[in-house]
Amino acid sequence: MASWGVDFIKIDDLSRPYHKREIEMIRKAIDRCGRPIVLSMSPGKTPVGEALHASTHANMWRMVDDVWDKWEDVTHLMQVAQDWYPYIGPTWPACDMIPLGRISIRGERGVDRMTRLTKDEQYSLMTFFTIFRSPPMFGGDLPGNDEFTLSLLTNREVLRMHRESAGVRQLFQQGGKVAIMSRNSVTEEIYLAVFNISDHPEPMEIPVGNEIVVIEQHTGYPWNGKVNIRITTKNPLAFALKIRIPSWAQNTSASGGLYVYSDNINIQPSQTPNTADGYYTVTRHWRSGDSLTLDFPMQVRTVEANANVKDDAGKFAVECGPLVYCMEETDNPGTFDKPSHAPSFSVEWKPGLLGSVNVVHEQSDDSGKVLIPYYAWSNRDVGKMKVWRIQHKIKH
Repeated sequence: MASWGVDFIKIDDLSRPYHKREIEMIRKAIDRCGRPIVLSMSPGKTPVGEALHASTHANMWRMVDDVWDKWEDVTHLMQVAQDWYPYIGPTWPACDMIPLGRISIRGERGVDRMTRLTKDEQYSLMTFFTIFRSPPMFGGDLPGNDEFTLSLLTNREVLRMHRESAGVRQLFQQGGKVAIMSRNSVTEEIYLAVFNISDHPEPMEIPVGNEIVVIEQHTGYPWNGKVNIRITTKNPLAFALKIRIPSWAQNTSASGGLYVYSDNINIQPSQTPNTADGYYTVTRHWRSGDSLTLDFPMQVRTVEANANVKDDAGKFAVECGPLVYCMEETDNPGTFDKPSHAPSFSVEWKPGLLGSVNVVHEQSDDSGKVLIPYYAWSNRDVGKMKVWRIQHKIKH
């Protein structure tokens, strides 16, 4: 395999039961091949009692069995990971592949679908995977990613934390809350991730120096753009609050050039001195009761693909806020295959539909169409679905 230029070997069924002699044989063969090759042992559950042996003979190993798009898989992973913090770096206890975006195309676990994790659950998963420094192996279909999934995978500050952090440790895991911290080995910045893994919303108490700060967030995101953040602290306290400003709200795509906005809506990106690497920083003396309100633009936008994506040439797709939308045949039995001529758009909140979503109404000449969030397709009747459609002049 060394002569083939292999860089990475993943071998299943080594960890449970733990095949110590076989692992040592594989390690010896790799060391003698004359090429640096990463050895990954999968799947778990690798016994913690063999942690020293695993970290000596493998580059990465799984802590649990497969992690799928179920919240209970994520919380179980957090619980199991408690024993593995001392073994993070220079070899890696691994969380499994990242089950986001479009998954199960071959139907190994369920039907072809977008991840079933909610947006909040996806934020939590990516935050845990990255602060834990798990090798970031993506388990979805890259060409099928929507804007939201791409934003999770391409956040430069998060990737910098994953690359440069050290000393990862869990502060606590109790009462439905988990806190994990690390430090940047280059800048000495401190990273803190706080998770609510209970089944109900709760304010988070975060230690800042010797003080406790409670941060509450209330929002209807991604269905409306208003986000309210409220600060509670016993004494006035100076600290910096970093607020993520998504790329779509700054009139840019996080797709790396895969597609661009094709409409003429003028959303001015935030260019204040306090905005850098996608975060708006508010540094001040905070008092109890202080609050911030964000109002992200949630217009319907149209996008077109890169010219090199031949299958989508001359077509357009629809976004609303952070979500890509699609058209299902079940909503459009008579208009599904009709082209759209200079369409206009409106948005309607539909409580109860697909777990309660915004639908986009598209009006074109004498025909109307209904679009739903792309992540929610294939959850009703059997039928066809479209994201990309023949492009005509768009009016707003």
